[in-house]
Amino acid sequence: QGQAVDPKVIAPRYDARAQAWFQRAAETGKAGWSEVHQTVGKQPSLAMTASLPLFDRQGNLQAVLKADLGLQQVNEFLQSLKPTPHGEILLVERSGLVLASSAQNFPFKFRQQKYERLSATKIDNDSISAA
Repeated sequence: QGQAVDPKVIAPRYDARAQAWFQRAAETGKAGWSEVHQTVGKQPSLAMTASLPLFDRQGNLQAVLKADLGLQQVNEFLQSLKPTPHGEILLVERSGLVLASSAQNFPFKFRQQKYERLSATKIDNDSISAA
């Protein structure tokens, strides 16, 4: 029911084909996740991008779908869960950097217009530190 718009007007210099998430999906032919990255805009945040390549019946790439998953929203979701009265949930990458936590403190700090992610060993939470 909406009106079509010219995408060149919305983002005149943006070429999705030049983005890492697009290139990875096109090269591997599989769905995947990006590294954690800082978004741009008035309210920067940390996110991961899921991408899915779409092919026609002849196997030619037609498009790549993408969706961004904000880490702050994952934190808020984990905080809404109550696994046990004194339990915490911690999502950690293989590198040891925290993706999200059910603790009230966010596992990243915003300093000088940039997010700094914290190591699981540096989280300021007694339950998590004790583990």
